[in-house]
Amino acid sequence: MKFSPSSPSSPASRWGLAIALIAALVVVGLAAPVVRAAPKKAAAKKAPKRSKKSRKAARKEAAMASHVAHAALKRGEFDKAAQFYKEAWKLDPSVLGYLFSSARAAHRGGDLDTAEQDYSEFLELNKDKKGKLADKTKGYLLEVRKARELKMKEALAKKEAEMAALKANQAAERAAAQKKAAADKNRPATSAPITAGKRASTSGTPTAAWVALGGGALLAVASGSLYLIAAGERSELDELLEQKNDKGKIIGINKQDARERADDIEDSKTISAAMAGASVVALGLGAWLWMSAPQAPVALAPTLDGRGLRLSLRLGA
Repeated sequence: MKFSPSSPSSPASRWGLAIALIAALVVVGLAAPVVRAAPKKAAAKKAPKRSKKSRKAARKEAAMASHVAHAALKRGEFDKAAQFYKEAWKLDPSVLGYLFSSARAAHRGGDLDTAEQDYSEFLELNKDKKGKLADKTKGYLLEVRKARELKMKEALAKKEAEMAALKANQAAERAAAQKKAAADKNRPATSAPITAGKRASTSGTPTAAWVALGGGALLAVASGSLYLIAAGERSELDELLEQKNDKGKIIGINKQDARERADDIEDSKTISAAMAGASVVALGLGAWLWMSAPQAPVALAPTLDGRGLRLSLRLGA
């Protein structure tokens, strides 16, 4: 019995069927992972978005965090202020003013790394917009980088100075000891008598005059510092209010936070004015007490070796 090459029972046909079967299995094996991954990709595209109610709650929490940060900033707790401003921005990323305030608080607190990171991120998110706040942020970022370079140079210079001082310390101590020994050897037994004296204008000044003058000076310094801080906060608030979207809506800060910050600034200015008035009164009182205080006659003269002064107080006429 003869078989043709195309007959299913021939060896060539059997090899052809085997090869076709192996190819089919390879194709099915490669296609299976793609088929299994397709539902996951579709599910990822249909991830649920945050509801309107959830966004509203997040904005409310962001505003509360911003209030805490502002209170910490007024107390000089810059690290805490930066932390809560950053938390507010994470809750409500639509308000870029939170991120800017976080960078400013970290900058003022000396945290240069955090300040540079937040300034850079603010500029990246605000790259399509121009304005005073964006330009000012670029200037702050440049200040941070220069401050970091200066800090590194100062640390290096300090280390070099310490090494130089360590080397020169022993030599200086030996020179001082030799000088002291020579001075002790040449010191006379007695000192020169007290020569002509003069009246000291402050010998009889009462303590109350100095207290009033010192208190007035401290009040003046505190008043000026508080006014400068309030002026700086007013400037930053104005810059945040200038941040608006394409529809003209303010995005730099919410209305409630802006109103509270404005009230705090006005309170600071009022306190500053009151402190300035109190300083004027205290300085005037101190000057009057100082001018009306009795004066005591004293005499001053150097000792013979020139290493000190002799003081003599004459009581009576």
